[in-house]
Amino acid sequence: MITGMMDKNSNVEKVLAKHKIKEINIKKAIELGIPTSEIHRLINWAKMNNTYYYIKQGRGLNEFLGEIIANELNLKTAHYEPVDYYGDFYIRTPNFREKDKTYHRVSEFTTQEGDKLDYFKEFKTYEQLKQDMLKLYALDIYMMQLDRADVNIQLEKKDDSLRLAPVFDYSAAYMCSHKRYLEYYNYMYSMNIEKMDEVFNKYPELYNYLKQLDNVDFLKLLKQEMEKYKLNFTSTINNFYEESFS
Repeated sequence: MITGMMDKNSNVEKVLAKHKIKEINIKKAIELGIPTSEIHRLINWAKMNNTYYYIKQGRGLNEFLGEIIANELNLKTAHYEPVDYYGDFYIRTPNFREKDKTYHRVSEFTTQEGDKLDYFKEFKTYEQLKQDMLKLYALDIYMMQLDRADVNIQLEKKDDSLRLAPVFDYSAAYMCSHKRYLEYYNYMYSMNIEKMDEVFNKYPELYNYLKQLDNVDFLKLLKQEMEKYKLNFTSTINNFYEESFS
């Protein structure tokens, strides 16, 4: 049984010594469907039971919670699993990339100027992509996400269809209390308190997605998810997220 908080310190090189990928090259990146700009991240990939997983450590509870929130919004998401490897704790997620699609950073289609959603209007899947991006905005605001950088928003393309790839990397969240101020970062749209009315007027769906999230007891769902994996839901965990959700 794994006990305690999720961000227990351990040596990822030691943990992955048996399973990690040795081929850090473009060929392996293409095989996994990873953008070649992300080739350096192959050091965090491992093959276990004939399945490729991305391995990471730190703030694992946020990863579980992000997946739960994404599911509530019917937003495609990476799946996170806790793994106990000889007493060390880490999080793994199976490779979600499909072989008949290509994967891209959003910056390949946009510039820093203006509303970045406007750059995708030429694609026939624009309306679906817009709704996915608005759901992601809502999720990031709700979680006070500070690291939804370009590298953490990937698109999947097949012919002239472009959609948001399964969302991943929820870890850098709940770093501040929204009782004091709103702080979050999403590469696709810069927002602060002064601009929120403007954004909600342009995208009323965004407000509706946030309202939808506000009506869900995510602390209860997180506890259920942890119990499924036999993880301790400690008073420290409960108090931290209670303050974040209050």
